[in-house]
Amino acid sequence: MARKLDIQPKRFGLRYDPPVIVLEYLVPSTGKLFHHRMRVRGLTRDANSLELAELLRFRHPNFLHQDLVALNQVVRLVDKMKEHLFGATSTSSGAKTDTKSGNILSSKIDINQYDLNKVTEAELAAHKAKMQQTFELHKKRPGDPGFVYDVQREFDPEEPSGWDEEEEEDSYEASI
Repeated sequence: MARKLDIQPKRFGLRYDPPVIVLEYLVPSTGKLFHHRMRVRGLTRDANSLELAELLRFRHPNFLHQDLVALNQVVRLVDKMKEHLFGATSTSSGAKTDTKSGNILSSKIDINQYDLNKVTEAELAAHKAKMQQTFELHKKRPGDPGFVYDVQREFDPEEPSGWDEEEEEDSYEASI
């Protein structure tokens, strides 16, 4: 995993020809502003915005680290670029997005109704993005109020699971 740089993102810019996202960031130790250019490869009208954003995050981990920039912000930048270049107006991930906050509001998939092994790639990506957003909302980081390092809890199941009974363990040892 790449080492996270000591930077503070300030703002983003878009360049349309060629498609590039520019991140302006501050290096606190020097007090200087810099620009980092990230080429958006594979940008087409039908390209999945979420997949492109994840690819950008993978290719530029020091600048788009999850602690620095939210994934939904990068998805919105890719969507803006697609809208400008191709006239696309909705996210290709299949999820509805709040225009003010950029949060994914809902997806076509309800985990309780559908088997996620049988949905399309776009629907699965939308559901994963919503799950990631919920996780990021509830995640506690060092320095957050209520953060506790290495939480360990004992869980008492309401009914036996069947897979961890000692009988099976003994029969396994006997067959060896």
